[in-house]
Amino acid sequence: ELHPVRRLVMFAHAIRPLLPPAPPPEELWPSAAAGARALEGPEVYRLCGLQGSIIHRRTGHVELHFLAADVAEMGGELIVELLWVATSDDQCIMVGTNDRGPHGGKVYYSFLHTLPAAHLQHWRCEVAFPGSLPEVPVTHAVTNSFSGFTSVTACRLPASVAGRIRASTEGGSSSAQTFPESLAPASLAPLSARRSAFELTLSQDTGVQGYEPEAFRICAMPRPRRRKIVACSAPLHGANRMHRIAPALVEDWLNYHFMLGIEHFTLYDSDGSYGPFVKQFVDKGLVTYY
Repeated sequence: ELHPVRRLVMFAHAIRPLLPPAPPPEELWPSAAAGARALEGPEVYRLCGLQGSIIHRRTGHVELHFLAADVAEMGGELIVELLWVATSDDQCIMVGTNDRGPHGGKVYYSFLHTLPAAHLQHWRCEVAFPGSLPEVPVTHAVTNSFSGFTSVTACRLPASVAGRIRASTEGGSSSAQTFPESLAPASLAPLSARRSAFELTLSQDTGVQGYEPEAFRICAMPRPRRRKIVACSAPLHGANRMHRIAPALVEDWLNYHFMLGIEHFTLYDSDGSYGPFVKQFVDKGLVTYY
């Protein structure tokens, strides 16, 4: 009788011809061991528009809401990351619930979440400078979702785009201040600003019809002041119910953490009920609210 390990090796050899071929070298991502780091220099790259604005893209019954973007270096390459969440008008409700922990007993935090099919979609990335044709090659995107509610989709930037970004961020000059805060057409933006912006288009890679997205405009902006401690959170309960139980609870919760030394909060609210309760903190620049 064959040893179990030997049988496993024979099985692997038998199914290898049935597996898809290995991707070409240009589609292989840098090793995770290489780590990632933020760009250096006076500029950072963000979604064009006012701070905290959300870009919406609709396909069928689903709407994708893009909250943020960033460009980082990984394994000597530049990648752009998009943070987004999906909602639906087909009566699909995003839910999270509690369950028993691994050692029994009720736990407080959520472990079961709705996972929209949009998080499993295979995307392709097309990158271009405003007013020009997409750069080649078109690259495959990678999407990760920790919670099921939000996803991060990453695209590798072509060498020509990465070269211009490095020149912009490492050159010590900041042309981003001249870029308009609205999503103006590229032809209306100053030439110096157009050099500090690029457009990213996500397209489906499975032949599914119905999603014809507009390009995202991603702009170089002056690097914000670096904070020492920041936090992000998502409420587990509706604001109106919590306010009835304990008035000013969320305000006291935020003020308590500000006293501990946290300088800024980012809150992701799935139902929008906390907006009126955190408005005073948003107006002061202490909270970014989605």
